[in-house]
Amino acid sequence: MNFFKKMQQLRKKKIGIALGGGGAKGFGHIAFLKVLDELEIKPTMVAGTSIGALIGALYCAGTPADKLAALFPKPKIKEYSALIDLPFFPHHGFVKGDKILDYFQKTVGIQDFSELKIPLKIAATDFWKMEEKIFQTGNLGKAVRASISIPGIFEPVKIGDKIYVDGGVTNPLPYDKLEKECDIVIAIDVTGQIDDESPKIPSVFESILASFQIMQGSLIDTKLETQKPDIFIRPQLEGFNILDFHLMQEILESVQTDVEKFREKLSKLT
Repeated sequence: MNFFKKMQQLRKKKIGIALGGGGAKGFGHIAFLKVLDELEIKPTMVAGTSIGALIGALYCAGTPADKLAALFPKPKIKEYSALIDLPFFPHHGFVKGDKILDYFQKTVGIQDFSELKIPLKIAATDFWKMEEKIFQTGNLGKAVRASISIPGIFEPVKIGDKIYVDGGVTNPLPYDKLEKECDIVIAIDVTGQIDDESPKIPSVFESILASFQIMQGSLIDTKLETQKPDIFIRPQLEGFNILDFHLMQEILESVQTDVEKFREKLSKLT
């Protein structure tokens, strides 16, 4: 069967894609979504955590993958600094997150999950119940804001009478939330590798972020032992950290080898 016929068959399947958390490394998700667009494969559903929830929301709102990068600030640290609102007394986190929420809501142009063109599930964590929370109805911006709330970095979010933090605490790659509704499940893990083996003592930020990265990778590995998606992609993303938002282009370039592997795996599904 030639490639064209394989893609025709694949387009008839219910395909779900899960986009994981990883901070700035999540820009890599854009490259994989571009492949789906190029092959004219429209996901039946998307599930996202943290940066995966943010990019997933923009994509599900109808933004083509090749336009996603343009929605983010220019690759300059000062551009991203404008989105950082520091609380006067940082009792709950170093960043309030209100500016990011405002920026997202203006960019996405919609308010509610019901307005999305592709159904979306967003993973967050109910802090006091210590359990996963999946948002798929209600206010989209607040759900995204909850999902990106890295503990210690962003202030937690209150929705109703509940307090939420980053979805990566409980489900950093929510492909399991697609299995019942999709024929084929794709999972993109952008937690990446920690490649600095120097004996230096990490800073407070490095300790928080690297520990969170290690925890997410461990949770994903544990889930993979019992639940495997049809396609699993894990770019190495060495040399980048969670806060390298000004390195979008470099991050996109770094995953190109994995993008080709992804394209090849898609061709083998039928």
